[in-house]
Amino acid sequence: MQKNNDRYFYQPDLYSMIIFWSWTFVLLFISGTGWLEITHVQWFTIAMFILFLLITFLGIWRRQLIVDQKQQTITLRGVLPGQKRVLPFKQISQVRQRKHRLIFTVEPVKQQFSIHVGQRAQHRIIKLLS
Repeated sequence: MQKNNDRYFYQPDLYSMIIFWSWTFVLLFISGTGWLEITHVQWFTIAMFILFLLITFLGIWRRQLIVDQKQQTITLRGVLPGQKRVLPFKQISQVRQRKHRLIFTVEPVKQQFSIHVGQRAQHRIIKLLS
């Protein structure tokens, strides 16, 4: 039996990725600084560390690229539920491959989507699109 969906983890374009992970690590530094400065247990530092873990989990596991062969679409899921983009295969005019990056050009408006993904995932996605 053939799978209809292939899922891959991705990171967005370079600037969005830098901003997201910089703010995420700010939470880690705040919790670490609070923990080192105060000698007894502070709920604030524990809460900040838990918030850091939650945002890190969402930033890694929620960002998925789903290739649906049955519906002929690529779905880019973001961190929040409303950040989902569906790209039909017919509208993808060009796929460019760079080191650890794929760039999709969508036809009606010439919009480009740049994502960071591993080398093996790149080859599989390009193979599925061709």
